[in-house]
Amino acid sequence: MALTTTPGSATADSFATLAACDAYCEAQGLTDWTSVADSPAAPKEAALRRATAFLSSAFTWKGTRTDGRSQALAWPRTDVEDGEGEAVASNAIPVEIVQATCLVAAKELASPGYMNPAVVLADRVKRERVGPIEVEYLGGAMTPEASRPILMQVDDLVSGLVAAGNGGGLVGTAVRS
Repeated sequence: MALTTTPGSATADSFATLAACDAYCEAQGLTDWTSVADSPAAPKEAALRRATAFLSSAFTWKGTRTDGRSQALAWPRTDVEDGEGEAVASNAIPVEIVQATCLVAAKELASPGYMNPAVVLADRVKRERVGPIEVEYLGGAMTPEASRPILMQVDDLVSGLVAAGNGGGLVGTAVRS
């Protein structure tokens, strides 16, 4: 089943076309993507769908959906400025979102479900002793979100489009005066 990439469509299922992702991954040397044969396209298309679903729901984006609830995906959006204060077109998917989709899709192609792992919080071990060896695991938030992998390059790409207080830019915030 071919991808639907029409911005704002009620049936859209990918932020990036297969051709755009092929070109981006080739230019970036992402062999998890480029080493997979182009025929059949189904595995790559499925990875693009999973990447898009992840990006559509993993962040709280600035602005509002251009076509409201009838729009299948989180982008395109209206009333959005990027991290440098530039207006983002309300009828297109920003290049940062397309690139982030390609990066996540490459990971998803190599390891399906990578961005949405099954997490059993009850299985976390605080302290374990085996004979004379004792290990205590680092603490941290005990939530499924805390266990989700973070691709720093994706976070860096999209941080200017993420609503304040949503974790975009994990290190800090810079303000241009």
